[in-house]
Amino acid sequence: MRPIHPRIYTHLVTLWLALSVGGIVLGIVVWQRLNQSLDASLRGASFRIALENTYRTLADAEASARGYLLTGNAEFLDAFRAQEKAFPPRFAELADLAVNHPEVRGDILDLRGVAATRFKVLDDNVELRRTKGLEAVLAESPMEGKELGDRVRQIVAHLEQYPQDLLATHSTAARYELQRALSTTLAAGLFGLGAGVLAFYLSRVALRQEKQKRELSEHALRAERSAQDKSTFLANMSHEIRTPMNAILGFSELLVAELPTGGRSRTHARSIYDAARALLQLINDILDLSKIEASMLELHLDPADVRETTSFLQTVFAQQAARKGLKLEFFIDPNLPHALLIDRSRIRQVLVNLVGNAVKFTERGGVKVRILWELNEPARSTGTLTFEVVDTGVGIPPEKQVQIFEPFVQVDTRRPFEQQGTGLGLSIVLRLMERMGGTVKVESEVGVGSTFLIQLPDVSISARLPAQAAAGADEVVDFNDLAPAEILVVDDNAVNRNLLGSTFDGTHHKVRFATNGREAVERVRERKPDLVLMDIRMPEMDGQTALSEIRKLQGAELLPVVAVTASSMVEDESRLRGVFAGYLRKPFTRPMLFREMVAFLPRRSAPATTPVPPPATAKALPAEWPGLVLALRKIERNQWPGVRESGAISEIKAFGLTLADLGRNRSCPRLSEYAAGLVNDAETYAVARLEERLAQFSSVIQEIEQLAQTAAKTAAASATN
Repeated sequence: MRPIHPRIYTHLVTLWLALSVGGIVLGIVVWQRLNQSLDASLRGASFRIALENTYRTLADAEASARGYLLTGNAEFLDAFRAQEKAFPPRFAELADLAVNHPEVRGDILDLRGVAATRFKVLDDNVELRRTKGLEAVLAESPMEGKELGDRVRQIVAHLEQYPQDLLATHSTAARYELQRALSTTLAAGLFGLGAGVLAFYLSRVALRQEKQKRELSEHALRAERSAQDKSTFLANMSHEIRTPMNAILGFSELLVAELPTGGRSRTHARSIYDAARALLQLINDILDLSKIEASMLELHLDPADVRETTSFLQTVFAQQAARKGLKLEFFIDPNLPHALLIDRSRIRQVLVNLVGNAVKFTERGGVKVRILWELNEPARSTGTLTFEVVDTGVGIPPEKQVQIFEPFVQVDTRRPFEQQGTGLGLSIVLRLMERMGGTVKVESEVGVGSTFLIQLPDVSISARLPAQAAAGADEVVDFNDLAPAEILVVDDNAVNRNLLGSTFDGTHHKVRFATNGREAVERVRERKPDLVLMDIRMPEMDGQTALSEIRKLQGAELLPVVAVTASSMVEDESRLRGVFAGYLRKPFTRPMLFREMVAFLPRRSAPATTPVPPPATAKALPAEWPGLVLALRKIERNQWPGVRESGAISEIKAFGLTLADLGRNRSCPRLSEYAAGLVNDAETYAVARLEERLAQFSSVIQEIEQLAQTAAKTAAASATN
């Protein structure tokens, strides 16, 4: 039997009940109709009385006026005036009774017009009789008064039919309602009997369907719980895998840095490091896919220059493409803005997957990446960002062009091992683009190549320029660039403690260790360090509890404590970032650790320099200063606004070094002094003073310009003398 919706029987029962009470309802309606007929009769009687009163008033007024005209007796004139005065309220009563009946409204208006004209004629005759006598009145034509009187009687006769029509109409309606009530009651009884039987049957069917629905709901609930368990399992497994991965990556990175270049041991260490990073990427892909499916992936929209992505891709894939003899090309739309609000890391992830596949599956020819921009009209603050990745590789069969975006699907598993993967890359690309509101399209021909096109509509243009991109994973860092500091490493894993200890070997930093949160609190109580690297999951006392205890110690309220965790849960990261001063996720590299430490430890003081001499007098100013002023004005127009808007420490420092070179080359002590201050503030992270000094750049140029003008005037005066 075809499934019946469980609500059908409810509707049938409802209809049965509705028809059952229909007779009662119609009885009430009939009663109301009878009442309406009675009300209509009463209204008709009232209307007839009002009409008679109105007509009688008009007739009495005519009779009184005629008596005055014939006799000149003032009593007739008084009676006329009284009837003339009484006519408006009586006519108003008549009009009120007919206000809701447009069928008589026209006659009422005609009656008012004719009555007004009739009263006007009578008033004129009365005035003529009073002033000129009866002969003057008799000389007037009597036909006009007769015609008006006939018209009044005609209108009144027509209006007298209205109450009778009203009563007849309501009587007919009442009889119709009685007949309909009888028919409906009979139909309700017959239908109710059949509907009752059918409803009983359908109720049994609905109960069975409701049971099936409940079972399906329980299955769905179990599936949802299973998905949650899967996410929890992946998160826990990620934590367990990331802890040893941190040691593998860390120690292999140390070996690569320490072993001599070109040695066999260094090659082996590099292979271990590359394999570990590949394994970490696989773990990240699985976690990303899990987060996207669970709608837990967060996007972070920040100002970013998409042009920087091409440099990143060139760095990542140039060597791989060169080994295969491929040409790696990039094209950037000249209209592309320098700052867009996008998630730069996710865009990189998408392009790395697409370009990586293109290079992997292309044996001859090349790979071209095109970045296009189309401004939206009329909202010119947004546009459509398009990326095209075109290769001349093996191509994808038409039947596989949809399947390749499913997880763990590969075009051809018979290909060489180096061309095989997990099948997660394109699945993550599709889901990331859907999460960002974009689209992914593919065009491919076997043996010719493939084109992947991704589009992001409504991308906002940022008024704020992007900060300088973070350093890459392979960047060489020197921890001695930071001022000497005492660092407390808290971790229950001896390998991780050994890794961090080895990281700071050979530096001027001192490292102390604690194996759990309780020991960490005691170490801080004994002697406060400059920085604490705190693991989260530890026996006896976890990292978050240890942080709370440390904050209770006198003098440790503002001690910088960085959370070091292998957790990959989004909620854990958000919570830890809100509690700890910093955040590091295992496995991390030396540059990542360095960038986190830079936020809390000052740079090492620069060696003492020769004191800057006081500003030269106007007579000593060199001749190159006018050219220097022009160069500074150009920097003020082109470079200074972006540096000031970004607020990036590294960009401000580079800006200061540029000015220092200008001051030194042009022998301008004032500029050298200003540049030295900028560099010093940037290196010591004196943010407030740095912003204030950066804002003074225009005034510094003005000072130098005034000194140059004074020098020029002095030189001209000396030449004249």
